[in-house]
Amino acid sequence: MINNELPGIEGLELWREWSKKDPDYEHCWEEGEDPCAARWYATWRNDGARYNMSHLIELADKVDPDRKRFKQVGLDKLIEDVEAIPLRYKEEVLDGEDLIQRYMDIDNDPKNENPALHNQAVHKLAIEAKRGNAAEIERLVDTHEMFNRTKGQKPLAIDELDDTPFEYLIPGLLPKPWTLLVHADGGTGKTAMCQTVAKHIGHGKAFNVYGALVNVPVGKVLWLNGDQNERILRRQMKLIGCDKNVRVVTEWDMQWYSRFKKMQNKYAYDLVVIDSLDGCNDSNPYEENRREYALPIKKLVRRNGQDFPACSIIIIHHNTKEGKFRGTTDY
Repeated sequence: MINNELPGIEGLELWREWSKKDPDYEHCWEEGEDPCAARWYATWRNDGARYNMSHLIELADKVDPDRKRFKQVGLDKLIEDVEAIPLRYKEEVLDGEDLIQRYMDIDNDPKNENPALHNQAVHKLAIEAKRGNAAEIERLVDTHEMFNRTKGQKPLAIDELDDTPFEYLIPGLLPKPWTLLVHADGGTGKTAMCQTVAKHIGHGKAFNVYGALVNVPVGKVLWLNGDQNERILRRQMKLIGCDKNVRVVTEWDMQWYSRFKKMQNKYAYDLVVIDSLDGCNDSNPYEENRREYALPIKKLVRRNGQDFPACSIIIIHHNTKEGKFRGTTDY
């Protein structure tokens, strides 16, 4: 406790003076030894903050377990009073701004490009911040970004809303920003249809819209694959000639919104195809009939053209075995 109040040489000198006058410690000073300095620099000076009255009593009990010295000088009642006081402490928890900044540091660290390392770093932050798990931290940061993006959610007049004109990848058919969920029975050609669309955009090849050919400007395509084996996907793409201005990421997961945002901000793809909703949701913690399962899609829909450059997003989805729409109606 002296160390807490007087951590410098003054505190050490005061302790030395008291110790030399204590008959129980006189022998410790024989032969020029300095027991106070040894203890001061080895322990108390470095973590003296953890030594309160209870700790000092505990240390004294190791030397005098029967507490005879306390009784001799009349301190036994004081010790009883101290031990009767309930221990109170206040947990230190990161405040909101520090927590958000720490998350941003994790997210921007190149080594955390690996999703597993990113998740573990955020999980450790969640433990330190008493926030449960990584998902809670990401929801908190997501809320913070939403608040900033909507300018504090101030009510806006209609004329204050974004009026940026729509661009069309395929005139009259596929605008951007846009999100389209394509669902049908398995084996009916959903993937082949999207590969055909990707081919027309990648090559800038005219497309038949309602019986008329329309010119299609050349665009860049990102194919996020979670369904097909890599060799099968390559063969499919090559067979229909979908091999120009197309980039593929295999074993994608829709929980990696931050990674997607970085890729889209860097490369500004015009068309993004996710094949498929189920195949790219391996780490989604929710069952597909729960509304929370749709959260990754909602992010893409709401923030297309705001968090990242506008694009058309096509998500391939499979029906049930009975031919009915599969999953939550929040899609």
